[in-house]
Amino acid sequence: MQGYNILKKKAETVLHRLEHYKEEVEELKNRIEQESETLISMEKADRIIQEVAKETQNTIKEKIEVLVQMAIDSVFGPGETFKILFTQKRGRTEAELLLIGPNGEEIPPSLSSGGGLLDIISFALRLACHAIKKPATRRVLVLDEPFRFLDKARKERAAEMLEQLSHKTGMQIIMVTHDDAFIDGADRVWRVKKPKKVSKVKEVRFE
Repeated sequence: MQGYNILKKKAETVLHRLEHYKEEVEELKNRIEQESETLISMEKADRIIQEVAKETQNTIKEKIEVLVQMAIDSVFGPGETFKILFTQKRGRTEAELLLIGPNGEEIPPSLSSGGGLLDIISFALRLACHAIKKPATRRVLVLDEPFRFLDKARKERAAEMLEQLSHKTGMQIIMVTHDDAFIDGADRVWRVKKPKKVSKVKEVRFE
């Protein structure tokens, strides 16, 4: 009888341990399910973030392309198309700037003929970066003797382009220049003289 009681206690102990292990197994199963659900949620969130990032990237790309193209067409007329191509390299997104010629040839802006076109593209990119920056910075762009490589006729077109893009983006443009083409197109003009090494500023036109 004593042996039976000992065996019974051992059996009860084993059963108790089995129940305990069973509870631990159930707890582990629940944790695994929760972790799996969390992992799936994280994967979904990651996909959503990537999709939103791509959509935002494409929206910004289109805005920049439209602005730069407007500047090019205003000064040089239609012919070459400005494009931004995004590529993934070493886990990072890199942007390549291209001009597409009339026959479909791809030309890096740095290799385009004439420095005037490169000046216009550089200016438009700078303006676009200010225009889309969040949070918005003070909408003021300062230019020092811009577009020196343009001939007289194109400088006059560039002055009109500056006015158009200023209204389109809400950006105020302040320019230091000696060029009459830009002075004639300005809303307000100040003349700076420096007699006896002292700068004197006088407003000569206000519209």
